[in-house]
Amino acid sequence: MIQKPSKLYSLKKFFLIIALYVLAISTESCGGGGSGGEGDTRGGLYTISGTVTSGGSSMTGVTITLAGSPTKTTDSNGAYQLTDLGSGSYTITPSKEGFNFSPASLTVSITNSNVPEQNFTATAVTWAKIYGGSSADIAHFIQQSSDGGFIVVGETSSFGLNSDVWILKLDVNGNIAWQKTYDGDGVDIAHSMQQTLDGGFIVAGETSSSGQNTDVWILKLDVNGNIAWQKTYGGDGADIAHSIQQTTEGGFIVAGETSSFGAETDVWILKMDANGNIAWEKRYGGSGEDIAHSIQQTSDGGYIIAGESNSFGGGDKDIWVLRLTSAGAIQWQKTYGTNTSEDSAYSVQQTSDGGFIVAGETIAGRPDVWVLKLDANGAIQWQKTYGGANDDAAKSIQQTSDGGYILAGVTSSFAHFFGDMWLIKLDASGTIQWEKTYGGNVSNSADSIRQTYDGGYIVAGTTTSFPGNSNYWVLKLDGTGDVGTGCAVIGTSNATVASTEAQAVDSLGTQNTTNAIIAITNITPKETNATPLNQCSSP
Repeated sequence: MIQKPSKLYSLKKFFLIIALYVLAISTESCGGGGSGGEGDTRGGLYTISGTVTSGGSSMTGVTITLAGSPTKTTDSNGAYQLTDLGSGSYTITPSKEGFNFSPASLTVSITNSNVPEQNFTATAVTWAKIYGGSSADIAHFIQQSSDGGFIVVGETSSFGLNSDVWILKLDVNGNIAWQKTYDGDGVDIAHSMQQTLDGGFIVAGETSSSGQNTDVWILKLDVNGNIAWQKTYGGDGADIAHSIQQTTEGGFIVAGETSSFGAETDVWILKMDANGNIAWEKRYGGSGEDIAHSIQQTSDGGYIIAGESNSFGGGDKDIWVLRLTSAGAIQWQKTYGTNTSEDSAYSVQQTSDGGFIVAGETIAGRPDVWVLKLDANGAIQWQKTYGGANDDAAKSIQQTSDGGYILAGVTSSFAHFFGDMWLIKLDASGTIQWEKTYGGNVSNSADSIRQTYDGGYIVAGTTTSFPGNSNYWVLKLDGTGDVGTGCAVIGTSNATVASTEAQAVDSLGTQNTTNAIIAITNITPKETNATPLNQCSSP
């Protein structure tokens, strides 16, 4: 006799069947929740996902907005996910300051779990703008600030009685956040500037407002351009600062020239603490004129300096490069030039391999751009000129994220008329990747260039082509040097590249301690009212 199942057994079997059914449904739903934005396990809730790229690379930090939902940010792979969405229509909008997106937004209708990826492409904002007044305004230096905008510094005669320091703080689109002059009753010029660790700025240049002679002038500003402290440094001759950088411990290193402490003009280096008090000061030179145009702290805590000397070398004037310890002692010093040329360096930077890149000009007949790649001890790894039939010079160089270099200067070989801003992108061995001119029908030049966070470039210089006065000219470029499409200021060039045969020659410059007179100045910044003139911009 077969025994019938008990009621308890039947009940257990019933719940087991129900559990297996629920498990099967859950597994099916979970299996559709991966890449492509299919539904999840929560019954009628779905995910929209996608990526954002720029120039073929993943783009992190893009804000993805969905109406009525918390915003998301793309990860290191440029990916995002919007989860817990029910059936319906959704509009997705990407945003990041300094970028345009294609498409600007996407509308997605969810009716089932098969939601395709929603992808976007970002392009950096580009523009070209002019800033100035009714007289001469000359930009000398530019840097991207930590907020994504830019700080540009130089001199103006449009907004004061004499030449005054003029600083513009720009947003990422080139709009003016604030603009101020810093002036006394003489000539005041800023040659160099850097954002400091506290978010403010350090400015270096020269002033004749403090007395009969020209002195080094250093101003420490807060983030809004208000003065934290201001001091002059000098003697009874002419003293000028050409370059400044904040050092790792929070102080500052200044490089320039002095004629106050010797018979001739010497390189002058001042190491300051965070309040502008001198830690040490030294001059370096020989029997002729020696000038430093650029300085950078090196990875070992010392310093690399580039400029020019007619105290040492074979020609009337040679490039002079010095490497110092953190205390200012000379580790090595070398000249670079020939017996038949005049050579100057305006920019130096330590490279990722521990060596250095130096840019300037060489004059043997007509000036050419001259770039030298040095190793850590100053030996030449490669050296090349770039130019044409007329005058060409480089004023600024920087190593780029791809290991190559971007340089900026001026060309009259490939100019519209008197001279054009000239940019050249080099690979790691000095081969040209692209080159472009920028200008109008009069004179145009670049003094400073930096690679920007988006992989493009910001360049500052001076133009007398638009609208006719000497004005600040600032261009935000993409990674290939373009400003949107159809920008009439961009031209082409075809530089002749030649390897040179200069020798690195040990020099015998001496170092001597100086005793600068330090004075506190008391100027008050003045607001100015320049209005940007937009020339070109990306859509």
